[in-house]
Amino acid sequence: MTRVTGAVVTHPNHTGRARVLAGGTLDVVTDRTSAAWLSIPDGSTHHFLLPDNAVTSTTFFERVQNAAKTMPDAALVLFTAANTRNGAAVRQGALAGARWVPAASEYVPTAGTVLPHEVARGFVGYVREHGGHWPESVLLHRFLKRERVPAFLAVPNLVDYSLAENNSACFFGEDPEAGDEPGLAELSVVPFYAHGFAQCAVRMSDGWRTMLTDEYLRRFAIPDLPTAADFDSAEERAVWLTGFTMGVVNRFEGHGVSRSGLVLDRALSTLGSSRRLHAFAWDGLRSGMGTAPKSSDRPLSVRVAVDGYLGEYLLFTLAGRGYPVTRDSPADVVVYDGDQPARGAKATIRLGGDEPLPGVSVIRTDTPYGPGMPGEPSRADRLVHIADIADAVEQVMLRDPPPALYPIDRPSVPVDFGLHMLWEWRAYETDE
Repeated sequence: MTRVTGAVVTHPNHTGRARVLAGGTLDVVTDRTSAAWLSIPDGSTHHFLLPDNAVTSTTFFERVQNAAKTMPDAALVLFTAANTRNGAAVRQGALAGARWVPAASEYVPTAGTVLPHEVARGFVGYVREHGGHWPESVLLHRFLKRERVPAFLAVPNLVDYSLAENNSACFFGEDPEAGDEPGLAELSVVPFYAHGFAQCAVRMSDGWRTMLTDEYLRRFAIPDLPTAADFDSAEERAVWLTGFTMGVVNRFEGHGVSRSGLVLDRALSTLGSSRRLHAFAWDGLRSGMGTAPKSSDRPLSVRVAVDGYLGEYLLFTLAGRGYPVTRDSPADVVVYDGDQPARGAKATIRLGGDEPLPGVSVIRTDTPYGPGMPGEPSRADRLVHIADIADAVEQVMLRDPPPALYPIDRPSVPVDFGLHMLWEWRAYETDE
């Protein structure tokens, strides 16, 4: 039998506000750390924590109870911030008419999530062992991943934070729709807008990677994509592009479309820093839904003779852009960074160096960095993001004749933003 319990987490000086939210149904606890999960009553199968500034939907208890019965072994995330990957996953669910969607690879709020009883108690021990470096919301994500506990996001959210600057990606006090179907079984791409950039979280064989949306869209044959010159601001284009990519992903993965636009409209209204961008999100989405995305088909084959995280990124990225890619077989183009492989290709590209080599195109890569990097980059080096190296490789391949020396003079990924993506990868995809 499923029995869901909960508690309101508060400061000792705010217990009055917490008791109002608890309403005689929930407990009130004053430990704001992970130890608050130890407030689980005997006989409870699932437990949740709420902050004392939470606002809940009128369907909160009904939907939580139903979801706990339907997905008894899952973590149920009831709040997703507007400018996060999980907030964007909720938008994808709203577009498809799903009521619950799988979480992206990102932090999980400790307050606003329902955990199975044993999972909650296990998390307390995990924090005691691993706490100190990362916030507990990151630790909860890591713990769920380690224990292989699936996490699902409520669409629309069942909780919002009344005092938060970054409110829910999609919340209704009174839910305009009915039902509680799990909805989408999997998300392999999550388009989102954050930190001034349109981005995509993309699932790879060994985890998730974040890339700029312009890079992701290069795997499709999409003519006449608007440029920065078509908009009055970079944010307008980024919001438009995020909506557009939502539509492309929905069409490409065959997710279907919601019968009602109410939840979707609310979700799109939080895409961007102001409500005036709502129209750009809608316009981009309609354009994306009107596109028939087809994978690009490139005539050149590429052998990637590069090891490590840079080699893995080149393999994944060039394959995503439609190039037949290999590690060992003969190919039209060979990309290497150490000793030159056996000749015989139509073109050979070396990564690294400042001087031309006979019969070789040299790309001046300086110090590569990005997701997958095993060590900490030094800001004293001239850093070049691996996405810009992949772009340079493609540019050199497509030139006839290929240049003898290709410097990456205008990187598309600013160093501060690139380092941010690297640190997020370390938080969500590693156990460091």
